[in-house]
Amino acid sequence: MSIPKNMPSDPLMPHAPRVHRRDFLKGIASVGGASALVASMPKMFAAAGTGQAAAAAPAATTPPIQAPYVAAGSKDIFGIKPREIPFAPVSYADKYTGRRVTRLTPPGQFSNNFYFTSKSYDEQGRVLFTAEVDGRSQLVRADLKRGTLHCLTDLKNHLGSGGCCICPATNTAILQSEGAFLRLDLETGACKWLLSLPSPEWDFGIPTVDVAGKRAAFVMGQRAPSLPTPNLLYSKMPSEFYFRPHSMIITIDLDTNMPAVVWGEMENVSHVHVNPVDPDTIVFCHEGGDLADNRLWVVDARPRRKKHAKCLYNEKFEEFLVHEYFCKDGTLGVQVTEYDPSDATEYDSKSLYSGVMFLRMDGTVSADYRLPGWRAGHVQSNSDNSVILSDAYLPQPESDWDKKGWDEGYKFMSLNYPVGNSLRVERLCYHGTDWEKEHPHAIFSPDDKQVLFGSHMDGTTNSVFLVDI
Repeated sequence: MSIPKNMPSDPLMPHAPRVHRRDFLKGIASVGGASALVASMPKMFAAAGTGQAAAAAPAATTPPIQAPYVAAGSKDIFGIKPREIPFAPVSYADKYTGRRVTRLTPPGQFSNNFYFTSKSYDEQGRVLFTAEVDGRSQLVRADLKRGTLHCLTDLKNHLGSGGCCICPATNTAILQSEGAFLRLDLETGACKWLLSLPSPEWDFGIPTVDVAGKRAAFVMGQRAPSLPTPNLLYSKMPSEFYFRPHSMIITIDLDTNMPAVVWGEMENVSHVHVNPVDPDTIVFCHEGGDLADNRLWVVDARPRRKKHAKCLYNEKFEEFLVHEYFCKDGTLGVQVTEYDPSDATEYDSKSLYSGVMFLRMDGTVSADYRLPGWRAGHVQSNSDNSVILSDAYLPQPESDWDKKGWDEGYKFMSLNYPVGNSLRVERLCYHGTDWEKEHPHAIFSPDDKQVLFGSHMDGTTNSVFLVDI
């Protein structure tokens, strides 16, 4: 069984009918970088040089602190200088493992870490995440060595954690807010406009940046028609998959701010990743859960005559791949489950095998590790792939656990150590998330000594945590 299958989904958004390919390409041509966004600036973001800086929503016993609003340099389009806000991290020993866990924001103040495939640390190892500041979601940076927290943005519209990624090499962030991408200098607070959606009928996917900070990549795709669905996670997936939306993988040259369309097709494309070793190689997925025949695809970002995307890994009928991510060595980690072929009617039908597989860019398997139980949450590797992190803890076969055991397993994180062709599972700490609103999306810190994750374990609102390994 898989606990996350029965989670409520996000609220449905209004959708629009299919756009003709010629009209879509005209829309792409009209968004030539920063100049296309100037008209929308007053509606979307705070004008530089006015107002007061927002104070973080403090705990009830902490008086609010106001910091003066300071505009970024006049040569920048807009922005504010980073300003310090209240910061009172609290540490405690996990009652199950004894490891030190540190909560970065107080109860009642919403904060969230980035998606598990996005970098969340700057060049100095400081962690970045989104948090409520004066009632709005902003980008903040925590420096645990100095004990400081800085708010880096003053956006009028919501900043979703799923639309952020950090590039340590250039100390910049790519942010998505209200239908636009912008690039933020993490030291000066200066923002530069990159690209906006051509119309409300389209959505951006999660951005990714190459290691050198020269290229950003993401998908822009049509919204599927809005249909009544159960209030369950992934309930919209069939309509989005079978709609076969126009999807375009777009890159932006971060030196010139010039966008380019490097691939497009009528599939629900998601999870665009730039290879850390070869930035011209982009991996993406056909999103559709167990409806898609082959999830993983690869395309060359460079201009090519008669370009084709290639299937990276041909799945068997019983195989199901999910939650892919790049490792530092350029291999792709992905969770794989092989189902019992006698029952192909249910997502949670009996599995014969669950594990983590690592793929080279020619589609060959470099390693394949079997898990003792069901595939667990999201996974990530440390720097040398010697430890695999999961935001669930399922150390036994499904048949050996009752439902309560599986429910509890999804409230813990685990470290998984390769032993031969198997993984030895060790409990890391309790996260307590019920998976209804947010997911832990745990990742390693750059030095592999901590794990960053999100949780609403106290039952009030989501917060960001670090646990020492």
